Amino acid sequence: MCSVGINIENFNPEILYAFKFDNKDFIKAEYHCHDFIEFSYVVSGSVTYKIEDKMYKIHEKTLLPFNPGVYHKESLSKGEQNTELHIGFRNIQIDGLPFDYILKQNSEVPLEFKQYKEDFHKCCLEIIEEQEACEIGKELILKSLIMKLIALFLKEINYVKNTKKVDRYDFPFYDKSNIVKIILNYFDNNYMNNVSLDDMSRNMYLSSVYISKVFKEKTGESPINYLINLRLEKAKDLLISTESPIKSIAQSVGYSDAYYFSKLFKKYYGHSPYKYRLANKYE
Repeated sequence: MCSVGINIENFNPEILYAFKFDNKDFIKAEYHCHDFIEFSYVVSGSVTYKIEDKMYKIHEKTLLPFNPGVYHKESLSKGEQNTELHIGFRNIQIDGLPFDYILKQNSEVPLEFKQYKEDFHKCCLEIIEEQEACEIGKELILKSLIMKLIALFLKEINYVKNTKKVDRYDFPFYDKSNIVKIILNYFDNNYMNNVSLDDMSRNMYLSSVYISKVFKEKTGESPINYLINLRLEKAKDLLISTESPIKSIAQSVGYSDAYYFSKLFKKYYGHSPYKYRLANKYE
């Protein structure tokens, strides 16, 4: 299934670097930018960042996601110290954004996590630990952890947007019509499988409550009711157009229990699948 904004099958970021940096006492870095994405995460302490000519006091457990071309520099005053994790990566495509962009252009950079703070922080610590290890498979594990970090970032962005705590992270793939199209497409291609709303919400980086609300708002029915109707309509076609046993038809539209399927069919259409077939087969 495709997530909102990212095609999971083609999601293969190239990791350029990942390192921990301990800043102690006075520092003043060069004002610079990159031609790739950089995550700078304040693990502990605080630091002052100049970003596109704006000054920010950044505290621990705050992420600075930099698009390519965003100028920034950090500075510490005397007596200050902090620890940061810097990760550079490229080769990602988010729907509606330029290639290798993680945020919409001109979005404000500092992100203080609301929902996934501890998960993100823990993942950063795991990256640091793995970076300092000298073991077989280190590069693969690092890549998997950084991919997880990107996913947590996207989940946090969606949480912030959905709860309307801030509106500065304006991702184009939040469009409700687009969300509904993705769900409809998923149902059309997977109605014969075990479809879970929780699985869908995880893959889309959206809460199940939110996608249910959006779907009902746009279609007039819940995702589950839509799926039931879709499955039963497919079953009706098979009952008339084939000689397949009812048990096989039930399984082919996503129901492993033929008795439950028959009961549901009768509830919706007033006849059992068997009687529906007899009444309509030769019309």
